[in-house]
Amino acid sequence: MHIKLLRKESDALLISFSTVSLLWIVSLFMSGFLVSYILIKTFEKGKTFKGIAVAYYVHRYIRLTVPYLTVILIQGFLYRQFVTGPFADNLKLGYDGCKKWWWANLLYINNFVPWSGPAKCVGQSWYLSNDMQFFVVAPFFIWLLWKSPVVGNLVLWGSVVLSMVCAGILTWYFEFATSPLRAGVYGKEFVYYYTKPYFRFVPYFVAYSEGGCTTSTAREWNNLLI
Repeated sequence: MHIKLLRKESDALLISFSTVSLLWIVSLFMSGFLVSYILIKTFEKGKTFKGIAVAYYVHRYIRLTVPYLTVILIQGFLYRQFVTGPFADNLKLGYDGCKKWWWANLLYINNFVPWSGPAKCVGQSWYLSNDMQFFVVAPFFIWLLWKSPVVGNLVLWGSVVLSMVCAGILTWYFEFATSPLRAGVYGKEFVYYYTKPYFRFVPYFVAYSEGGCTTSTAREWNNLLI
C-alpha cells in the first residue's frame, strides 16, 4: 500500500512537472513572438534601435524588477517576522540565498550565480533571468532578421540546431536523468542544463522567426488590399 501511494505521488509530481515545463515553453514563445513583432514594426517605421534603446531596456527592467524585488524582500528578509510553524525551516534556504545573492537576482544572472548549491534566492526565478537575457540580445537577431530574412533565419535556425546538438552531447557525457525531478532539484541536470539560457532559447528563437513571418504576411496582405 505504501509503495502504491509513493508511486501515485511520484506520478502526480511528474505530471505537474510536465505541465509546468509546457507552460514555460509557451511563455517563452509568446514573449519572443511579441518582442519580434513589435521590434520589426518599429524598424519598419524608420526608427533605429539606437533611438529606442534606453526606453526598451529601462522600461522592461523597471516593469519586472519592482514586483520581483517585493518577492525577494519578503522571502529573503521579512518572512522570519511572520512565518512560524513546523515547516518554517523549509524557507531557510531561500532566506540564506537572498541574504547572500540578492544582487544576482536584481542583475538577472541568478541562473549562473551561484553556479550550484541549494542556497538560491527565489529559486524558481531562473526563468525570469532567462527571459531577460533573451530580451537583451533580441534586438541584434531581430534586426538581422528584418534586414535580411534569409541570413536572419539561417542564424536563428542554426543556433537552434546547435543548442539541440549541444544538449544531446551534454546529456550523453554527464549521463543526465530523464528529468531533474528524478535526479534531485539541485543535481547536475539543474546546474549544467535546466536553468541555462543556451539550452532554453529554442522556443524564444523560433518565436523570433514566427514574428518575422507574421509581419511579412501582414505586409503582403496590406499590399494586396491596397
